[in-house]
Amino acid sequence: MPQSACQRDRDIRFSKRSSMIVHTLARNVICLIIASGIAVKSVNAQEVDRVIAGKSLINVEKYTGEKSVGTFRKTATGKWLEESSIDGGQRKWTEQRAEGSSVFLIDGAAGMQLDLASGSVFYGDSNFQNRSRIYSLKNPISIANLTSVQKQNNGRQEGLVRQVNETTWHEEILNDAPKVWEERERAGGVVFLRHGEQTLQLDLHQRQIFHRFHDSDAFKFHCFIENPRSKVTGANATSVEKYTGDTLAGYFRQTGPGQWREESAVDSGKRDWTEQRRSVDIVYLRSLDGDLQLDLKENAIFDSANNFATRRQIYSIRNPGSKRVRALR
Repeated sequence: MPQSACQRDRDIRFSKRSSMIVHTLARNVICLIIASGIAVKSVNAQEVDRVIAGKSLINVEKYTGEKSVGTFRKTATGKWLEESSIDGGQRKWTEQRAEGSSVFLIDGAAGMQLDLASGSVFYGDSNFQNRSRIYSLKNPISIANLTSVQKQNNGRQEGLVRQVNETTWHEEILNDAPKVWEERERAGGVVFLRHGEQTLQLDLHQRQIFHRFHDSDAFKFHCFIENPRSKVTGANATSVEKYTGDTLAGYFRQTGPGQWREESAVDSGKRDWTEQRRSVDIVYLRSLDGDLQLDLKENAIFDSANNFATRRQIYSIRNPGSKRVRALR
């Protein structure tokens, strides 16, 4: 029977000498231990915080096919606003509850479920019965994973405020050098930044940036926020496309806690992987045939060996995504 492309390239990558038998047996024991729940590796608290759950969601875009048609954003505790990017229409919703990967909204007899796990918006009654899928969801944002916002005033783009490392942000001003801010806190839908005695508030609830020159001053409106974004990292990635040169070779998608599936874009080949751990940059995967690293910093997929100590690149990564299926804990 002819091999699938997915099977064929994996067989080439993982053909080993006779010592591979011992290595495979050892890995089988590890997999059995993990499956039995005796030992499970976990990501650290900082990495888990980057995974968006229903309770931490504050902004998400709604799509019809590949077209963005608007947003849902949290405007205050228990309050949400649905906005259309087609005609500017708005609808206010009340948060009935947030649990797991979902936020449940009601408006009179109508109910709306924002389901991050499936990347879907479901519409039905206020009891969330007889629901139907009406939109897909992309670019979910929580205050914990915000990495950039665009500045806007009077319909004009006035630059970008973006995170450049763990604690440093750059306010990029058009035709000028960036201003450097240090992050002090994230709380209540707001990122607090400091530059000398100056303070900047990125307020995602109000979609506005506020500024003050001294601690004794009152905060004043600075500009509006557009297009809040979160960077997909090893800590929150749930899907990537794999490429050979400029040719799409397939996909990796997280299918559940600790579980990934590799699919070929060439044929129907599939392979399941178990997530071993994550770092800020990398998702570490294992199957009976070997180990892989999905490196979101290098935008590359690496064939790995010696318990992830060595690696060589086999694909490049494009279009990483994050629906925030909770990471292995």
